[in-house]
Amino acid sequence: MTTASRHSRSRSVPAPAATPPAGPDSPSRRGVLAALAGSALGGCAGAVQVPARPTADLLLTGGRIATLDDRQPFAEALAVRDGRVLAVGRAADLAPLAGPATRRIDLAGRTVIPGLIDNHTHVIRAAERWTQEVRLDGLTTRRAAFEAIATRARASRPGDWVVVLGGWTEDQFTDEKAGFTREELDRAAPRNPVFLQVLFARGYANTLALRAAGMDAQPADRTRVLPPPALRRMHEAMPAVEPEAWREGVRRLMGDLGRVGVTSVLDVGGNGFTQAHYQPFIEADARGELTVRVGWLQFTEAASAGQAQAVAARLAAGRPGPGSPFFHCVGIGENLYTPANDNTYQAFQPGGDAARGWATVARAAARHGWHIHQHATHDSTIAMLLDEIEAIDRDTPVRPLRWTLAHVDGVSEASLARMRRIGMGVTLHSRPSIQGQMVIRRWGGVGRDMPDLQRIQASGLPWGLGTDTTVVAPYNPFVSLWWAVTGRMLDGTRVNDRTITREQALVAHTRGNAWFLFREGELGTLQPGRAADLVVLDRDYFTVPEDAIRDIRPLLTLVGGRVAYDSGALRGPAGNEGRT
Repeated sequence: MTTASRHSRSRSVPAPAATPPAGPDSPSRRGVLAALAGSALGGCAGAVQVPARPTADLLLTGGRIATLDDRQPFAEALAVRDGRVLAVGRAADLAPLAGPATRRIDLAGRTVIPGLIDNHTHVIRAAERWTQEVRLDGLTTRRAAFEAIATRARASRPGDWVVVLGGWTEDQFTDEKAGFTREELDRAAPRNPVFLQVLFARGYANTLALRAAGMDAQPADRTRVLPPPALRRMHEAMPAVEPEAWREGVRRLMGDLGRVGVTSVLDVGGNGFTQAHYQPFIEADARGELTVRVGWLQFTEAASAGQAQAVAARLAAGRPGPGSPFFHCVGIGENLYTPANDNTYQAFQPGGDAARGWATVARAAARHGWHIHQHATHDSTIAMLLDEIEAIDRDTPVRPLRWTLAHVDGVSEASLARMRRIGMGVTLHSRPSIQGQMVIRRWGGVGRDMPDLQRIQASGLPWGLGTDTTVVAPYNPFVSLWWAVTGRMLDGTRVNDRTITREQALVAHTRGNAWFLFREGELGTLQPGRAADLVVLDRDYFTVPEDAIRDIRPLLTLVGGRVAYDSGALRGPAGNEGRT
């Protein structure tokens, strides 16, 4: 099948209102075994035909394959054909699948895991300025961060903006927990405007950036730390991104995600998001250039009762179609109605108007078959949402739609039980890896249980682990896995006492997350027939010291059997044939 035929559809932004496919209530072992049994029995009718032995396109041998399949958790070899796992098992058993054209890779004892899935990202928005960004993700000294900014400035043309749009906080530094003065940033980039954004809370800028935003005449103590209103002015002052630079941002972002082992993401829209942000991804998908599978939420946030009615009407009109394996609409979110939103640092009980506005959109979503992925941090907000969802569920069951609450840092046992009865799921995120100390300063000891990973793991709910990148958390999933296992921030401070095992964390970042994309039948495990999305690691995730998990680096990342990242460290050619 040609690229053109795989992607023959309009390049315009799809209209909302597709009904996601129904699926099992949870990614449980029972569901996996039932699906496998049904598949096996389905081939027993009629005359038995023995097919010719298939030939593998790729054969990985001599390693430790973590399949995350309960029936066969580990294997030493894996074969790929047409972008899917053909077989896993012993090397001797898979050897007959090799032919003259089969690519062979000797793993030399290295570990392979399923491709990592991030259940809550803002990567579609991030691509716009990815070519201008310096990422401070994972850096643990202020000195290293300053040098990264200066290095990018030296490599940039005079006048080009150098920006850091999130993914860090001052608390992650071990040498000095401080931001950057105007004078320091002038010294680092005398020819370039520099703007550093910390979450959505504050920022730093040099003189050229302040001048571009019309703020250079303000006193120095007002411009050392920029308050939230000034962040918007900085974004407005940055020149519009040219189309080719935006397309290049998509390509680089795909490469950077592959470099850290991410093979699928769910994008949830967010602040500053416009319909224009979809277009470069639609075009890249049509050209077959996406190397990360992108499920996305139609951004539908309403700010008033009138807008809520308009969004509800949109949900009833038109259907976008199934999309492609690399770019498809999953549902709506992350916030349906602005007055019903909360945030990490402010808990409140939304009033009746907020509840009614949210329910206007949610009820229309239920009637027209829409999945909802809704931001909710504190239990007061969660309880309010569940009141509305339970009322909707009495008229229109939401279980097949897999409605999801994201973050749930303060969720109670009672709320989890309510969600379980309705058939919902929850997604947790590694924001404490850079924000944990801020949360504890705000909430005291309660902050050390935000989120309570052990409670969620024991709840019986479908759940997954993600990042909420790119503004409020690093995009590297090995930082997420490390945080979930150790409970530590990047500076080493323990900020979460309710951690889980490394095996539980890996399942949550792979197989568990496939459920939220409605693709657990093909993603998240390395089983025959599933997509060949996998990562070869430079060290064994299961045996390295816990604190070394964040330092794991992929050597090879495959998505649908196609190379998304290749470090060159493995023996054997790694071609880049078409994707599936």
